[in-house]
Amino acid sequence: MVHILNSFIPIVLTVFGLYIAHQQYKLNKQIALLNSQRVKWDLFEKRYKVYQLTKEILLDITQENKIDTIKLRDYNFNIRERVFLFDNDINDYIQLIIKNGIDITHSEDKMKREVNQTTPEKWMEMCEENSKLTRFFSFEYQENIENRFMKYLNFQTLT
Repeated sequence: MVHILNSFIPIVLTVFGLYIAHQQYKLNKQIALLNSQRVKWDLFEKRYKVYQLTKEILLDITQENKIDTIKLRDYNFNIRERVFLFDNDINDYIQLIIKNGIDITHSEDKMKREVNQTTPEKWMEMCEENSKLTRFFSFEYQENIENRFMKYLNFQTLT
């Protein structure tokens, strides 16, 4: 009887070892999934910060029809990691916002300086340039920014 029991001990230990190995495998699989989700969440948070700051700068420009250059510099500094988080489409878009932000500020300042010192044709040209920039910022803030960032902020397809 003891001899029979002794022959079952290795079998029982093997089955128990296999059970523990299987449980460890399942646990490691769950940990890997959680780590993957954590990486996605971290990426989402960093991208969302850029999106939120971009939306804020668009609102500021839309409301004031110009932007303080220090605020624009701070915006650019606060989103500097964007080059690692987005493809060229967003990086080019942000460069366009910065360029147009500078342009609209110069346009506003120039219009104020030259309101009574220019020809009506030149004045209309300046107004058209300013209006074009105003429409750009208004459209981007009200209708387009979400579309531009959507593929980067969709958590289901985040990579």
